[in-house]
Amino acid sequence: MRKLALLLSLIIITAVSFTACGDDEKNNNDNNTPTQEINANGNSITTLTVTGMTCGRCERAITDGLSDLDGVIGVTADFATNSVIIEHTDEIDFAQVKDVLELDLGFDVEGGI
Repeated sequence: MRKLALLLSLIIITAVSFTACGDDEKNNNDNNTPTQEINANGNSITTLTVTGMTCGRCERAITDGLSDLDGVIGVTADFATNSVIIEHTDEIDFAQVKDVLELDLGFDVEGGI
């Protein structure tokens, strides 16, 4: 059920990307502001725009990198839409999320967190 809610949230998602795959192209999406909503379980769903993600390995790196953070319930990354959806509780530390994405993995978070 959680995965379905995360996948349905992809409709409102903007861009995520990763430069480690060797593709320096940026997504030209004009709506880079993170979005947040509450799902049926009462958890928050935050959608981020990050540039550089180009393949399934990029998706996996994001999912693995964010899944163990405090407050994170689930992560869905989609290179085709350049989006990352994070289901989380109020305990999430978005500064830590940004550090993992940018400093540890080499992505650029667009529009801030």
